[in-house]
Amino acid sequence: MDGILHPSSDDFYPKTMLSLDADKINSVTTDNGTKIDLIPIYNSDTKQEVGVDLSSIPMTISKDFDITKSKKLNLKCRDDRFKQFILKSDEASMQLAVDGSQIIHKDNCWDMEDMVDFKKYSRGNTKKINLYIPDLRKVSIFEVADVKQEDGTIKRETIGKPKKNYDLLTKGNIVYPVLGYRFLYYTDSNCGVSYTALCLAVKKVNRGFDFLLNPSKCSLNETNRYWTEVDIKEEMNFSVDKFTNPENQSIGVYFTDFDEFQLPKSRTPFGYGEMKPDPKKPNRIPISGNVDLDVEDESRTFLTSLQDYIAEKVVENWSRWFSSKPSKLTVATLKSKLMKPLIRESKNPRFKDLFKIKVMKCNDPTEKKYTEVYVMNADGTHVLGDYNDIQKNCDVIPVIRVTNIWFKSNLSSLGVTLQATRLVVFPAGTKSHPPVLMRNFPNAKRARDDMDLATELDMEPEAKKVNLDDTTYF
Repeated sequence: MDGILHPSSDDFYPKTMLSLDADKINSVTTDNGTKIDLIPIYNSDTKQEVGVDLSSIPMTISKDFDITKSKKLNLKCRDDRFKQFILKSDEASMQLAVDGSQIIHKDNCWDMEDMVDFKKYSRGNTKKINLYIPDLRKVSIFEVADVKQEDGTIKRETIGKPKKNYDLLTKGNIVYPVLGYRFLYYTDSNCGVSYTALCLAVKKVNRGFDFLLNPSKCSLNETNRYWTEVDIKEEMNFSVDKFTNPENQSIGVYFTDFDEFQLPKSRTPFGYGEMKPDPKKPNRIPISGNVDLDVEDESRTFLTSLQDYIAEKVVENWSRWFSSKPSKLTVATLKSKLMKPLIRESKNPRFKDLFKIKVMKCNDPTEKKYTEVYVMNADGTHVLGDYNDIQKNCDVIPVIRVTNIWFKSNLSSLGVTLQATRLVVFPAGTKSHPPVLMRNFPNAKRARDDMDLATELDMEPEAKKVNLDDTTYF
């Protein structure tokens, strides 16, 4: 294909093949009256769109594509090669933006200092990209699958002919793209580059049981990742505005772009705890509950870093969210007076500190917030379960999202919600988890109705009773 760059490890960006057509300048006006000037970008030799082959890099669709609402395909990518592409693409595009500014702004054009120091150039996000999707005459969409060969190797193969619709572009599927440069855009305050899709190879993903059971520093997994791979400062977007629920005036700041991740295996001393109905709304049935988990050394480091950074950014953004900031509000006072800690310290040295995850108990798999629960059998196989399988003293590997910061309507307290998207339960007594304070645990393969927990669980006599204070749950 003319104009397509096939980058090697040493040459992973457009370089001299990136150019602009100064004779073609288009302008558009947005709904709010902002004028945007557009300069198309072409291959300097062929005058075709400059294409970059990133088809070896897996990207995940983060939102269902609906061409009736938007022509942008939202992709996210954790591969370091994508990061290097964006950084080097910005280098080349920034010089083009300076050249284009001389045409657009004439005597008041922006130079490289304006682009860098005064942030006139909007740099690309190294974790995600929005691709413009043209009509099907200008973009090729193929379905691909990983096929095992006779020699045992895996080869990615094309299935059928190019698609004549956008049905493959659904959330969670993996995309291997060839992308192009559409144009440089200029507003009164900044400029940047827009990308388009030229060819998309799409692999359907049935995520299912994708838990990472063999800890390592890097997951190398297309649909899951470890907590160690999370860049808190880069992935948490605090530029968003607060949201006030008109029904109950509760306030929240939501992190819609913070991808999920897997935390270390931890024991749950109490199992699933259901939230009590709101006395003001007795007819509303709670659809969520909470699971307390022991804080291990690895999770402690991550949760502490997460809380410290959130506290810092809340203080920094308080005035923007709530108009004014109390003069005595500091990170230290916020953490000691207002913020519910992610880690609840144990008052008894015999027991570990705890942290809480939120579990959505709705059993309808089409429900967006539904928490998938899997149960590991003694023989190493797994079955699909539900929240009732999260029993006392079992081990849990949770995959979670940091969904939001919540504030009480009078701003007297705030906290962070860690919501489980899916988790795997290791019942006490399985081979992968030695018994803890239990003997004669029933076979995990039997139906729940056949179990007599009252007689089959022989608990040690000094089991600690815990009063769960509802006010600590959110």
